[in-house]
Amino acid sequence: MSKDETLLDLAKRNMDIANLLYSHKESDDGFLNHVGYHLQQCVELAVKHFLETHGIEYSFTHDIDELLDQVPTEYQVLFDPISDLAGTITNMEAKTRYIKNYRLSERIVSRVLPLANQLLQNIGEVDKKERLSNEAEANAEAVTGQVSPPTAEEEGNGEISWNEG
Repeated sequence: MSKDETLLDLAKRNMDIANLLYSHKESDDGFLNHVGYHLQQCVELAVKHFLETHGIEYSFTHDIDELLDQVPTEYQVLFDPISDLAGTITNMEAKTRYIKNYRLSERIVSRVLPLANQLLQNIGEVDKKERLSNEAEANAEAVTGQVSPPTAEEEGNGEISWNEG
């Protein structure tokens, strides 16, 4: 991970891998397990990114429901697309890695894939808005800091003196 890489970057990379593998699902139904694993990782990392960037210490867990419980109420709407499938998404990681001969259904993968993409888009938009807002605040502070009102001494205690030359 590079110095400036974020958990959202890792989430996007997992989404890219999931999309790539999904495009090859016809050749091997086992690919769906790998798609599911990377979708779960994508969602987990995206939620953890959101929590991290909002100063919330998150649990060391892969459980999507548990992570979503830590999201402040005012932001829950961002996660609505995945909240109903959170348990299913969590199981995509554990079952596809540890249960021999387990096969994730295409029906589930095809439901989660666009929702995970939407989640990444939602979080990316929030990040962008907050970054722009922070930049605007910093610029406003810089401007007001440069144009400070004169002190009482500079104004001569409110008296204006004229120099006649």
